Amino acid sequence: MKISARIIALTFVGGFIGTAFRYLLNQNIEGLFQGLWVANLLGAVFIAAFLGIKWFKTDSRRAFFVTGFAGGFTTMSGLTLLTFYSWYGVLLQILLGVALYLATRWLIARFTNA
Repeated sequence: MKISARIIALTFVGGFIGTAFRYLLNQNIEGLFQGLWVANLLGAVFIAAFLGIKWFKTDSRRAFFVTGFAGGFTTMSGLTLLTFYSWYGVLLQILLGVALYLATRWLIARFTNA
């Protein structure tokens, strides 16, 4: 992907929207860590979908949806915070995230021509 002002702007706007969605999600889920779990696991599904569906294959769409939206929606800082409370929780979340990502990519490949 060639970096340009347009790509940077799309990434920024996608990140803003993804972060806003994560905030709204966390407002509707009780407990800090439950919100982080849901956001990160949904983010794994989003990234798999965005990378597996042909419509998202342009640089502009990847910048907006994958790097921007999904990057803003998921939260590595939240995962880092979780390490102070539960190493097992972090490991479980990583394993579940990878499993959801792979399952989503498999389903998309199975039911589309991606």
